[in-house]
Amino acid sequence: MGVRIEKEWLVRRAKRDSSISYSSNKKFRESSYSYHASSKPKTPRNSDEVMVKITSSGKNLKAIKSHMDYISRNGDIQLEDEQGLVYKGREEVRELRDYLRDNGVKIKKKNEVKREYRQTMNIVFSMRDKSIPEEKIKKAVKATLKKLYPDNMFVLAYHGDTDNPHCHVILKIADNNGNRVNINLHDLQEIRTHFARYLNSLSVEAKATPFKKSVNKLPSRAVEIVDFGKDFYQHKPENKMSYFVTYKAQNGKNVTIWSKTLEQGLSSSDVKRGDVISLKVSHIEKVSLPRFINDKSGNMSNEIILNRKHWKADIVERYKGFSYKADPLIEYQRVRRLAMLNALNQQESIAKSNEKALSPKERYEQNKRKLLNERKLPFSQERSR
Repeated sequence: MGVRIEKEWLVRRAKRDSSISYSSNKKFRESSYSYHASSKPKTPRNSDEVMVKITSSGKNLKAIKSHMDYISRNGDIQLEDEQGLVYKGREEVRELRDYLRDNGVKIKKKNEVKREYRQTMNIVFSMRDKSIPEEKIKKAVKATLKKLYPDNMFVLAYHGDTDNPHCHVILKIADNNGNRVNINLHDLQEIRTHFARYLNSLSVEAKATPFKKSVNKLPSRAVEIVDFGKDFYQHKPENKMSYFVTYKAQNGKNVTIWSKTLEQGLSSSDVKRGDVISLKVSHIEKVSLPRFINDKSGNMSNEIILNRKHWKADIVERYKGFSYKADPLIEYQRVRRLAMLNALNQQESIAKSNEKALSPKERYEQNKRKLLNERKLPFSQERSR
């Protein structure tokens, strides 16, 4: 026995959930690292710009059937496939789901696979002009999909009872030959362009201007430097000396990376605390190091090949004042590190002044003991000569 739910309540619940999602996304955008990116809509209210958006994806039959029920309003709105066949009603929607499942690469159930992959992609085609006839929008959408993805199955539904008339599309990712499509930003712009061209051919004013040219914001990898310098690895005195950089990521969290090559990358750009930089790996160097085997005889043999990253820092924006409150832990680590480095420099200068001239054999033994000590091998395991 099924449970009957009023459709009016479904509409109210959908509006409530969308408002909650919007408010949470808005708070995240306000708290993120955005300097010049505008939060206004990219398309004016009476614009001729077309909109193509990937809303979600389906990984199993249950998710695909749920989205079909949503775009068909539980069978009240007719669906169309790539062949132009029309489906309406719950039973026909179920037949369409089975058709999408069995043709081409078969879509399995959730409990039939070890790892789920995206099987369908849910796309929305929209225009702000409500005066455009339904058939013209559907015709332009179908022509666009058949042009760019001729071997892929799709399902289409038109919604004209909203502020912006739009088409929902369920595109099967695997085509008839088993090849999977992966729609990136470039492909999305290409879909917009073809959609606008087909609308123009149907005497509809439409355009698809790339939005990247009109948005003035910092690079996606721009980060704000919080602290950097030499210190024991992971700020623990029992570890060896290394170099670190702590930066504020665009999600607002502090991230610390460690590498000895960071010092050269930051010093070449004269980076200071509070600067906004673009930090990336310039190249990777193959380094061979001796491999230490801690056995009874203390033998040291073989080599290990490591990938050493070399970093590059480009200044995006100079320091104009911190956009966050100072972290007491970071300030404490900075003061402790400076005091520790001063003490180490004094010890090194004293050791150099008191160092006696050693013979080559004594210097070899001294370097050997130092190397073994760094690798934490006990002196009793040294191989007797």
